[in-house]
Amino acid sequence: MPASPGPFAAALTFITSPHTRTSVFLAVAALVTAIAAALTFRRAITPWSSLPDSDYWGNISRIVTDSGVRIGLDTLFRHNNEHIVVIPKLVYAANYLVTSGSNTGLIVYSLTVGIAITALLLFLARELLIDTPWRLLLCALLFPLVMFSAELTHSYFLGMSGTIWLTADLLVILSAAALARAVAAESSNWLLLSLLAALIGVLAYSTAIYMLIVLVIFCAAKLSRPKLPGPSARPLLLGTALIALLVLGLGAAFRNAPRAKPDFAFDLLGLIEFVLI
Repeated sequence: MPASPGPFAAALTFITSPHTRTSVFLAVAALVTAIAAALTFRRAITPWSSLPDSDYWGNISRIVTDSGVRIGLDTLFRHNNEHIVVIPKLVYAANYLVTSGSNTGLIVYSLTVGIAITALLLFLARELLIDTPWRLLLCALLFPLVMFSAELTHSYFLGMSGTIWLTADLLVILSAAALARAVAAESSNWLLLSLLAALIGVLAYSTAIYMLIVLVIFCAAKLSRPKLPGPSARPLLLGTALIALLVLGLGAAFRNAPRAKPDFAFDLLGLIEFVLI
């Protein structure tokens, strides 16, 4: 009968197991995220932190009136420059009711969404990184540092900006992850979830429309080449593509062109260069 391993050998096996290493690295990521978010929050609520800018006041002034909070479709879907920002306006209204409109409330919301993005990206990458612990550790350190870097301070100091951009970012990531799952599992439900997340993302900020374009391209490719991986139900693919095209068409038809912004133009080479950079 083989002898049982000693306490040291058992402890070494536990420490070096992939599951333990993953847990440790994710704990490190959580700690770094907490520290980075705390430092950002501390800096953001100092007197140096500026109040929301004119875009915010243009949105909130139509929601908060002399007679109280007024939330109607005409107010929610009124353009913010060239963008539709329904979800951020709802967050602004909730922040007004909870904190009397304090910028700190919007900063807390933005930090929470930034943390959620960090955690989601690490969760989605876990299977790619679980067998390469040093890559996992590196990503666990870099993702939080990037999310709370100086490049994104505008989103946190001006919580109204983070409410718009980070919310859209989170929904685009969820939509892309759902689409990847739909392709891998050939699941119709995941494709519908991808479409739903993209549509909600469009209600947060216009950048999410690119996820709708991706869905249209995927559906068109799958319809023309049924052997490609992914769900193969033609009604589902056609319906998804038509809904995405309908929303894109409505956005183009009812777009708003602010006087201070350049005229609408499509530059394919410029777009390719931007994406590559």
